[in-house]
Order: sequence, then C-alpha cells, then structure tokens
Amino acid sequence: MPEKKNTGTSYETIMRDLKARNFSPIYILMGEESYYIDKISDYIADNVLKPEERDFNQTIVFGSDVSASQIVDSAKAFPMMAEKRVVIVKESQNLKGTEPLEKYFKNPVPSTVLVFCHKNGSIDKRKKIIPAAQAGGAVIFESKKLYERELPGFIETYLRQHQATVEQKAAQMIADHVGADLNRLTSELDKVLISLPASDRRVTPDVVEKEIGVSKDFNAFELRNAIVQRDIYKANLIIKYFDNNPKAGSLFSFLPMLFSYFENLMIAFYSPNKNNENAVAEFLELRNGGAARDYLTGMRNYSGMKTMQIISKIREIEEKENIKVLHAIESGSRAWGFASHDSDYDVRFIYVRNKNFYLSLRENKDFIDWELNEVLDINGWDLKKALKHFHESNATLFEWSNSPIVYYTTGEWKKLYDGTASKYFSCKSALYHYYGTANKNYCEHLCDDMVNYKKYFYVLRPILACKWIEEKTNN
Repeated sequence: MPEKKNTGTSYETIMRDLKARNFSPIYILMGEESYYIDKISDYIADNVLKPEERDFNQTIVFGSDVSASQIVDSAKAFPMMAEKRVVIVKESQNLKGTEPLEKYFKNPVPSTVLVFCHKNGSIDKRKKIIPAAQAGGAVIFESKKLYERELPGFIETYLRQHQATVEQKAAQMIADHVGADLNRLTSELDKVLISLPASDRRVTPDVVEKEIGVSKDFNAFELRNAIVQRDIYKANLIIKYFDNNPKAGSLFSFLPMLFSYFENLMIAFYSPNKNNENAVAEFLELRNGGAARDYLTGMRNYSGMKTMQIISKIREIEEKENIKVLHAIESGSRAWGFASHDSDYDVRFIYVRNKNFYLSLRENKDFIDWELNEVLDINGWDLKKALKHFHESNATLFEWSNSPIVYYTTGEWKKLYDGTASKYFSCKSALYHYYGTANKNYCEHLCDDMVNYKKYFYVLRPILACKWIEEKTNN
C-alpha cells in the first residue's frame, strides 16, 4: 500500500516492526482515516498473543465506558503465563480526563502493549498527553484521508498485494464510484478479487461493471475524460444517461472530482517542464508519468491563465464584497460547446452574505455586477434571490446549477440544490422559457440576409432543450 502521510511513524514502518515482533509499550493511533487505525489495532489484537493467552492477558475497552484510571490499572497488571499483556482502547476520543495516562506514559510497563484508537480527528499536539507519550517511547501515528488522486495508486497496490493487476481505466472507475472511504473501497476490491479466476487475475472495466455495477461507458471517469478532451457530444451523452438513471448516481457527486482535476490543472501550468509527462507527474505528486497524461491534454485544450483569472476574480469578489461564494459556473457559449475565438467568459455565481444583511428592514441590493469587458462578464445573485427564482422554476438558474463548467462549488451548495432547489423544476415553465428564447433569438438574429453561424446555435439550443423536456415529460 502507498505510504500514508502522517506525523510520526509511517503505516509501513509500524507494520514491519509488528511483524518482526518489535512491540512498543504505547501506540497512539489517530486521524480521519479509520482504515489504517483498524489495520494496526487488529493486527496487534490478533498477533501479539497466542489464542490461548488472550483470555487472561488481552483487554479491549471503549473510551466512553472506562476512565483513564481504569486503563492505567489494566496496563500496570503483569501478564499471566505470557510475555505480553495487550490493552486496546477503542474510540479513545470519548475518553474523559487523561491526567492518569500522562503519569503512566512517563514510566510505562515494558510488558504491556497499550493501544489507543482515536478516530474522527487527531489529538491536539499542544496537549500534555502527546509529549508525555513521546517521552515514554510511544509510537504516534496520524492516519489522514487519501487525496482523490491517490486512490488509483492505492487500488493498484492493494490488488498487486493480492496477486492481481488492474487496468488504468478500471482503477479510475472504482476510485470515482466508491470514493475515499478505504474500508468500503477495500471491501469492494475484495469482492472483485473473489470473482477473478486463477487463470486471469486482471481487473478490467468489464469486471468492474459486472462486480461493482459501474457502467464502463457512463461513469465519472468517462465524463471527466470527455471534458478533458472537449468532447461535448460524449459529455452530454453521459450527462443525459445519469439524468435518466438517477439510481446510477448524481452528477453533483462528480463535481469534487472535476474541481480537483482543474485545480491540479492550474498547478500543472506552473510545472518547470510542462511538456514532459514524468516532470508533470513529479510536480503534481502523481504516481507515474501516465497519470499526468490527462493534464498535458488539459493544458492543450484549456487556457490556464483564463481559468486562473476567473478563480482569482471569484476570490477577489468574496474579499471585497464580504460574501461567501457558494457556486460559480460558466453560463455562456463555452459551457455549451460552441464558443468562438472571440467568446468572452460568462461567469455566474450564487453567494450568501452575513445574517445581518437579511435581517435589515431596508431593501438591499441582491446582485453583483463585478466585471464586464471584452474577456470577462462576471455577475452573481444573492442566495435569497436565487431561492425565490428556484421557487418560481426559473430555467436560467437550473442551467447554472447544471453547467458542465464549474469554476468553484461547495458542499453547502450541493446540499441546498439536491435537497431543496432541484425539486422546484417545472417542465411547463421551462418549455415556455425556451420557446420564448428561441423565438426572440430567431427574430433578432436569423431574419437578416447575412447571419453569423453562431447565432443559429442561439436558436437551436433552446429548441433542443424544449425537445429534451418534452421527451422527459412523456417518459
């Protein structure tokens, strides 16, 4: 498995020492990722003592059920007909009062292996318990969540340790579908491993589709790939698939993955040698040069300067307007796949102010026009205004919420849109909106002798939107 980032000893080093039976008197295992904490504590529980020694020499308790003094008393007891005594404190984050432990840590019993499993966060390094434990020779391990980009590497390593290989696309499909919960991820991988015949230990997209239920053609990996390649047709096919098959997954669940990609893409532009796969991979801390291939493609298809400029502007608006941006997207021709060389960036965002703004008796401005020039067209709506328009089934807002180009988003927005706003979409209202838009653009742009080809798209897009809504309503 890839080495975990931690503040202290690595997971690999700990496991190597445990297997060599080099036991420390104290283990403090803490962090957000429970997988590594469980692996270490389970190994200690299963291997330090022989099965016949455990009844009298192994104690497993929960932090909410015991006091620090009781743990110390148990740790001070000498083993009975065994070399070691094992005391494991599960969910030690619920333990109240640590003063007795601090005293014990100064002079721990060498024959005792005392393990603390502190989950859902880490112990504040400023508290006395950490320096006291370090002084007593404790092993301190902090288990952090893997980054999304690290998951394919974890999958490859895990399968290799079980005498199996995996194709890159298959690894990415699993990572995108399951996410960074390593306990769930390894459970799914074990299920795949069981299904593999002895004659062919190779995990392919077909195997993933069959065993995990991820379509090899319609998934987050393929969507990201289509966006990276600027394959608008394929991207829209995938979007339509998920829209028609909500049980297959939510498009909003893909946003963090897409945002992570473009965040790394911006960083890639600053690589000293951005034309070399290995150099970019090293700069982005990716597992190999092949993993950087998508970023080289992205740098060819997207302007780093413009993307950086847009995100910079969003941060500038937050600072100067004293707001929090919840969701920012591209709303113009770039979002819908028919941008021309002179197209500007039509950035739209939803924001929220502090509570005093909404308690005021005065009617305050509920929108922001930030910048309008030949390159950038940026404006935003206050959340209150957005919610009113969602309630009225404003089609434009639903377009913003489903734009394929997301510059910035938040968990609060996802929760708000999925839980509330999306329920107010009205097919009837949307049909009237798009019919009116098509008619207006036809009268304004298509009745002259000479017509810019792009203007045809301004009529075709709302007509196709009407067709899509009609088909969806009939289904």
